[in-house]
Amino acid sequence: MLSGLLSETLQAESAEEIMKKSSQVTHYAGEDRKSRMAMLVFHPTAKKPAKKIFILLRKNIEDSGRQKFFLYFTYPKEVNKASFLVHKYIIEDDLRRLYLPASKEILKISGHQKQCAFMGSDFSSEDITGRHFAKDRHQLLREEVLEVKSKKGTLQYSTFVIESHPIVKEDKTLKTRTWVDRKSYLPIREEFTNHEGELYKTYEAIDIRSIDGYPTVTKHRMTSHLEGTHTLLFLDLKNTRYNMGMAEDIFVEKSLVETPPVIYLKKL
Repeated sequence: MLSGLLSETLQAESAEEIMKKSSQVTHYAGEDRKSRMAMLVFHPTAKKPAKKIFILLRKNIEDSGRQKFFLYFTYPKEVNKASFLVHKYIIEDDLRRLYLPASKEILKISGHQKQCAFMGSDFSSEDITGRHFAKDRHQLLREEVLEVKSKKGTLQYSTFVIESHPIVKEDKTLKTRTWVDRKSYLPIREEFTNHEGELYKTYEAIDIRSIDGYPTVTKHRMTSHLEGTHTLLFLDLKNTRYNMGMAEDIFVEKSLVETPPVIYLKKL
């Protein structure tokens, strides 16, 4: 029965088509997006989580292609005014620049660092801005009902299970396994395996809402199994909006230090 369903799915949609749709829904919804986000990092030896708050701006430059991102941190005071600029490409390495006000330096984040911890969290900078589906080879393994626990109770998703291998070898990740919701095409769960064959990181979409007509993950969890830490990433519903008509010229290096796009950083 399952093999028959899988055969029908393979004929209807390939793994690449599924991941292309998932990428579109997850990373390219609308022409642009602004979100205020809170990041809580939990460490087993800490009495309370470390909290950071930032504004994320995203603008699509090409349909399902190039994008630009600007992140601006507002809390805590140690990272206030820290900012992060990304020009996301498809074939070549992304441009990634991080400004830390304490040192007053703009740091270049090289390609091999994109899967390292971002601002002390369990998310990498690539997790935040998204990895383009064309950088991997994809295989549809099966269909599966996935259960996710949330404050609403246990939610069930009918999913495609996709295994992905980088076309160009990555320093950290050997393969990724993704559970894609058949209804929304959002990734509900991702498992990251390193070159030693260890499951080193797991992503989960805990809560999903419709914002401006787009299905949007409003609570994310990333768990680092080898370190014993996890990070929750919350999206502020009142301060998230799509299709604001952002100008492309705000996504430049001088915005990191001189003229951050204040008009888009204010609360909605």
